[in-house]
Amino acid sequence: MNIDVKLLRDAGMWRDGRTWIVLRTRKDEWAFLPLRLMVGFGFLAHGYAKLHRGPEKFVPILQALGVPAPHLTAWITSLVEVLGGLSMMAGLAVVPLAVPLSAVMLT
Repeated sequence: MNIDVKLLRDAGMWRDGRTWIVLRTRKDEWAFLPLRLMVGFGFLAHGYAKLHRGPEKFVPILQALGVPAPHLTAWITSLVEVLGGLSMMAGLAVVPLAVPLSAVMLT
């Protein structure tokens, strides 16, 4: 198999021994920006709505779901959504925030 090394190098790939290494380009850094903005805005909007109405309005929903400590969970959920949404839109700590934001989505 004859692979054009110059073509692969221009595409951001480089051969190191037996494996191919994909080099990141500046274009790759911006690839997920639209998705981060949409998901981050969704979390921010829902968290802001919970805080604006007051987490006390969210407590009966959590009680109906059988969530333990519904008052504390309402506050934590609202703050995680607001701070996580802002952080996701800014691109800060996206991977570590995936776990708490996923937990919020599951409930």
